[in-house]
Amino acid sequence: MFQKLPKSIVILAAIIGGMEFLFSLSESAPIFGLTGEDLRLVAMRDFGFWNQIFTAQISTFNIINKESIRLFTYSFIHVNFVASVFSVVFTLAFGNLLARYANDLQIIAFFLVSSFFGALGYGFLLDESFPLLGSSPGFFGFVGGFIFLLALQYLEGKKEFEGFFAVPVFLLSAQIGFQLVFGGPNYWIADLIGFITGFLLFPLLQFGFMQTLEIFKRLIIKILS
Repeated sequence: MFQKLPKSIVILAAIIGGMEFLFSLSESAPIFGLTGEDLRLVAMRDFGFWNQIFTAQISTFNIINKESIRLFTYSFIHVNFVASVFSVVFTLAFGNLLARYANDLQIIAFFLVSSFFGALGYGFLLDESFPLLGSSPGFFGFVGGFIFLLALQYLEGKKEFEGFFAVPVFLLSAQIGFQLVFGGPNYWIADLIGFITGFLLFPLLQFGFMQTLEIFKRLIIKILS
């Protein structure tokens, strides 16, 4: 199975899983002088996306500095083992679906750009004290790209409109429901923006700006007709 996966997807999953492996390993042996949950907490502190740091960057117009790397690195740090496992599974699954139509460089771009805009949304729209962590905005970008592929098939008469957004709606609903029941930060905002980013980014990378506008024009006309 893994031999058939594109290199880009394997690399992303390996980084996510590798970070969690280090955190788990630190439970039994010191790594960088840290043991147990200390290593995870340090990683969250140094590489998570914190609204307080982002707000300070914006307010001082010091936007591009060493802290800006957090817009990407948060994607590879997870709050616990279960969250990282889900991220690896969804990254492999949705990334593999999209990789049938995109090359390795485009796949990496999907993940990082969706993560980037997801973090921007989390920073601008919310005032959360807990950092944004995890790969969900990135793999929601994969979902957005795949939904656009379904939209193309709809334009060609190969798919029906109903059910297009079943997957993202289900995943976002699960995320919101989990947050309402158990509490925690509103990560679903970053996920939604990651999805929208992927939905728009795929046609731009594949067809360019003008052809993308034409596709969306045809899509809107067909949906409304």
